[in-house]
Amino acid sequence: MKRGTIKALSVGCILLSFFLCGLALLPQIVQATNTVTATVTVGGVPFVVAITPDGKYAYVPKLNNVAVISTATNKVTATVNVDGSNGIAIMPNGKYAYVTSSPGTNGAKNSVKVISTATNKVTATITLGDSPTAVAVAPNNEYAYVTGQGIVNKVSVGEISVISTVTNAVTTTVTVGSGPCAVAITPNGEYAYVANEYSGTVSVINTSKNTVATTVTVGLGPQNVAITPDGAYVYVTNGGNDSVSVINTATNTVTTTITGLIQPYGIALTPNGEYAYVTEQDADNRLGLASVISTATNAVTSTIPLVPYPYDVAITPNGAYAYIANGSNSTVSVISTSTGTAPTASSSPTVPEFPAQSLTIMLLVSVIIVLSIVIITKKKAEKSNSTKISQEKTSNSKNPTDQPSDIILFSIF
Repeated sequence: MKRGTIKALSVGCILLSFFLCGLALLPQIVQATNTVTATVTVGGVPFVVAITPDGKYAYVPKLNNVAVISTATNKVTATVNVDGSNGIAIMPNGKYAYVTSSPGTNGAKNSVKVISTATNKVTATITLGDSPTAVAVAPNNEYAYVTGQGIVNKVSVGEISVISTVTNAVTTTVTVGSGPCAVAITPNGEYAYVANEYSGTVSVINTSKNTVATTVTVGLGPQNVAITPDGAYVYVTNGGNDSVSVINTATNTVTTTITGLIQPYGIALTPNGEYAYVTEQDADNRLGLASVISTATNAVTSTIPLVPYPYDVAITPNGAYAYIANGSNSTVSVISTSTGTAPTASSSPTVPEFPAQSLTIMLLVSVIIVLSIVIITKKKAEKSNSTKISQEKTSNSKNPTDQPSDIILFSIF
């Protein structure tokens, strides 16, 4: 084999190796972080979104029914007829979705509908008091907590209905602050935190006793609540004074107030607990935003432009995407979240952190492959040359007069 051929082969192998490395990096390069990567039209008025524990589907109540979105294709694959649907929670085991239903659409009554996620059919209806809104299911799958209004001594009060998921019946009610509109349960299931919009408080319910253990004063008009995966902190959006309150669950006191937001509404935490995604409505300017808050510093690290009036937000279990319900234009925005680096808002693709170990291994394997090819090629060339020399010697011994032309021929190689 010619030396030029060997060199060309070696260079080609090296270029191929770099190409393969680049190909492996390509999905990382083109994947923009903290940008809207898809918009799903669902119709109706979507306010809330919940994602199944396996991350395969997003359920979106939108008053006239519930849309089911495949997260693989970001297309609506099914709709479930639930009139007046406005709140939802999916059981941790993924088997059922609990959807609150209020009057206002096709004669809907105050109730909770239970949807089988296997069939997307309503399997049970639980009648409740006035205006059921938000719902959360305990980590052990045994109880659902629903916010609403009740009557005590002929006076309307905030109320939490506790539903047994075994019997789908209300087992008790707990009186809380005025205008309860959101509820979240700690990962250990011991406490439920309820945002009371009209009283500017958060009620802390002891779930073993179903009594209010304490009440925490937060900002004006608390709208939503989210708890860190380790259960250490509760984040509360205060739409009335443009802030987020951070509650320490050990002391049930507000330890930090994050300001500078514009009418914050929905909130969700990434599975690793590093970031909180907050929707902002900015009604004065009719602008929609999502702010990304670092839970390490409790500072906004990025803002993402959205359509006006974004509402609830939910994040996939793998932390890769955030789904935001847009009540103003009947859509759901899909945001590619940060993959480990500090979030950056950009209209063009950014390069998230790529695992250094993987890159090192890929390069090492590529180098070994190239060296192996070069060595094998070199040995073949040497063997070929050796054979030619041997043949030339034999030929020279038989035809001495042909020696000069053979030498010239060999030099070409």
